[in-house]
Amino acid sequence: MDQAINIQTVDHNSNKEKASSSLWHYFEKDFIDETITQYEQKVSTGLSNLDVALGGGISPQLYCLIGRMSDERNPFLSFMAEHLASNGYTVLYFTNHDTENTLLQQILARHDYKRYRDQSPYLPDIINKISSSHRTFQEYQASLYPILTTIQVETCTYIDAEVVEEKISSYKKMNSKVAILIDEQELPIQHSKIERISERIYLKNINKIAIQYEVPIIMNVTLLEV
Repeated sequence: MDQAINIQTVDHNSNKEKASSSLWHYFEKDFIDETITQYEQKVSTGLSNLDVALGGGISPQLYCLIGRMSDERNPFLSFMAEHLASNGYTVLYFTNHDTENTLLQQILARHDYKRYRDQSPYLPDIINKISSSHRTFQEYQASLYPILTTIQVETCTYIDAEVVEEKISSYKKMNSKVAILIDEQELPIQHSKIERISERIYLKNINKIAIQYEVPIIMNVTLLEV
């Protein structure tokens, strides 16, 4: 009986040694390269605290911002559009709320604040400053050109997963770095069973596309009162 117990104990310790040895070999051989690759796929949000919370930034997958109407999620999407564009991404912005005018106003206000932190970011003052001086206008054109030329805005009430895939495939031919921002989902607070199933299928399809094409997708989902 004692002998059997001793044999079991030896086997158990042997398995522990093998497990430790396996993890050590992984550390020696593949861990560093695989981890570097993992973090190379991360995209900084431009917000250090959010990057920490997301483990280094956003990955090629779907992220949903869920809230109610007028809760300031749209400025975050416009911020991400500007940030990603300034880092070499072609940004496709599908929107049901913002117009080209409102989106550009938000980008211009942030851009001006970064250039002149000691001055008021009040938009009418910025517009007046640009319009009153041709030289200032040219300076803003030069600094904004690399950003604004890589942000594509499309107004829509609903964006189908197939359309997202077609757009990504098309823009990937011109730039390997593509990001999608979707601001079009309006969902009731209370769903029928069929609506919930349809919603899950839609989100899964969008996430599948993001992973397949290695593209970060951020979706703004608004809950409507019923």
